[in-house]
Amino acid sequence: MQPKVRSSAGDAGQLARRCEQLLAEIRNLGRVPKRVRGETPGGVRERSLAKTLRKARDAGHMSAELLEHLADLESKEIG
Repeated sequence: MQPKVRSSAGDAGQLARRCEQLLAEIRNLGRVPKRVRGETPGGVRERSLAKTLRKARDAGHMSAELLEHLADLESKEIG
C-alpha cells in the first residue's frame, strides 16, 4: 500500500485558507497578538494566536495581504 501523495496545489490551497483564517482572527482581535501572561481565556487565546503568527512568519508562509495588514495594525499601535 502506497502513502497518499499531496499535490502542491492542494497544499497551497490549504495554506491560503489557514492564512485567511489567521488574518480573520487577528482582525477580530483588533491588533497584532502578543505573548501575554495569565490564564484568562482571552490571554490564552491571544498567546496561541501570537504563537501561530510567529510560526507562520518564521516559515515564510505569510501572504502579501497578511503582511500588509499586520504592518498597518502595528503602525496604528505605535502611532
